[in-house]
Amino acid sequence: MKKELAKYLLIISFIIIGCVIIARSIKGAETVADVAMRETTQVSVEPEIEKIPQISDIPTLAPTPTPVPTIEPTPEPEPQKEELTETVNESFYIEEISDELKERMRGKSYAADIDESIVNFDMLRHVVIKYNDFEGNVKDGELVCNELIAEDLLEIFKELYESGYMLEEVSLIDKYDADDDMSMEANNTSCFNYRLVDRSDKLSYHAYGLAIDVNPLYNPYVEYGKGENGSDYICPTQSVFYAYRDNDFPYKIDENDLCYRLFKEHGFKWGGDWNSCKDYQHFEKRLIQR
Repeated sequence: MKKELAKYLLIISFIIIGCVIIARSIKGAETVADVAMRETTQVSVEPEIEKIPQISDIPTLAPTPTPVPTIEPTPEPEPQKEELTETVNESFYIEEISDELKERMRGKSYAADIDESIVNFDMLRHVVIKYNDFEGNVKDGELVCNELIAEDLLEIFKELYESGYMLEEVSLIDKYDADDDMSMEANNTSCFNYRLVDRSDKLSYHAYGLAIDVNPLYNPYVEYGKGENGSDYICPTQSVFYAYRDNDFPYKIDENDLCYRLFKEHGFKWGGDWNSCKDYQHFEKRLIQR
């Protein structure tokens, strides 16, 4: 009886041990469904890796050519023609005395008894300028002078014009039949006139084209105490008030005046510096012996 009980207990022990082993094997194994589920989950959670393009996949683009600008050749300036007129600009220039101008001057500033060994048309020049008149208008002016001072006059009157300096008139004295008194009374600025010094037998520097009178009505010729009965000799006679330089008036030429400074810079002598008389309108360059 005891042997049979021990036999049954042994069989039951083997059965229990077998069940435990089978249970452990079953617990560690995966079913087909479990495997399918796991693979599905892995596919769904794994990110899709984009295909990185390879250099060979990129299309080759031909380079766009850079346009080259066309450079036009610079034309060479045409050679300037030689001209008798020396042009500073269109408004200020010097020229030789034309035939037409000679006719205007003959018997007037170019007197009939002129000594052509002293001065002649070949020695003279026509200077054309612009100037500002007393009303602020721009006017055309002209002078005839010796060729030796033509450049000086051109530069001086150009600077006077650009500075707004006022001149009442700049005409050839031939407009007044070469009458110096008439020209001064009109306050005309002029240069060449073949004549004598007032009240003398000596040729004026005007006769050589080497002297100029500027705004003469306001800047008269004066000999103090040399007139009738010891009065002052004043020319033109209408300029009595302007003969006394302490008076205050416009267009006065003195050491502070631009016209005075420019003429002195160019080597001219001023009649206002003389002792025996005062010629406030007068500037001259003594380039010859009289």
